[in-house]
Amino acid sequence: MIDLYKISKAIGLNPRFVMEIGTNDPDKCALSGFIRDGVETLLVEPLPWCVEALRREFPRATVIEAVCGSTDGEVNLYDRGEGSWIEDVPVGCAPDEHPKHSHMKRDAFESKFVRKVKSIRFDTALDGMKPDILAVDIEGAEWMVIGQMRQSRPRLLRAETHFTHSGYRNPDYDRINEYLGGLGYQMIVQDVSDSLYFLP
Repeated sequence: MIDLYKISKAIGLNPRFVMEIGTNDPDKCALSGFIRDGVETLLVEPLPWCVEALRREFPRATVIEAVCGSTDGEVNLYDRGEGSWIEDVPVGCAPDEHPKHSHMKRDAFESKFVRKVKSIRFDTALDGMKPDILAVDIEGAEWMVIGQMRQSRPRLLRAETHFTHSGYRNPDYDRINEYLGGLGYQMIVQDVSDSLYFLP
C-alpha cells in the first residue's frame, strides 16, 4: 500500500485537512498517521460495523456512514467486506467481479448480502471541503469521486486503479488519468493496486 503519511513527510507537505473515501476497518485506514498527529480528518465508509470501529478507534476523526456514488439517496451495496461495491459500478467492473480476481456474480449474491446504504455525491456533499490529501478506494467507483472534483485540488490523491495479480483494471482508468492530467496532476508512483497523483 502506498504510504501517504511517509510520502507527505518526504515532500514536506503538512496537510490541514485529509479525507478518505472507502476506509473499511481502522487497521486499513490510509490516514491513521495524520489522525495521530491531530490533523482534521474525514472518513467515509458504508458498512456500519466498520463505522462503529472507526469512531471507537479514531474519536477525533469525523466518520460519515455512506458511499460516494452517482446520486444522493440510497443504493444497493454488494457486501464483500473489504471488497464491497455499489450498484452504480457497471456490471463486471468491480474488482471482485473480475474473472481472475474473485469472479463474483451479482445475481448470485444472497439477499442478506445486498444492503441498502446511504449514497452521497462528492460534488454536492464533500467537494467544498477541499482536502489537502484524498484517498479513494471504492471498488470500481473511483471516477464517481474524481470526476466530481470541481473545487477540490488535493496535493496528493491516491486511488485504487488496478490489481497486478489478477489483471484487473479500473473501468475508468484512462478517463481518470486524462482528467487528472488536465488538472495538472502527475502520477508519481503505482503499487500492486493503487496510483498516486501529485499536484505540484
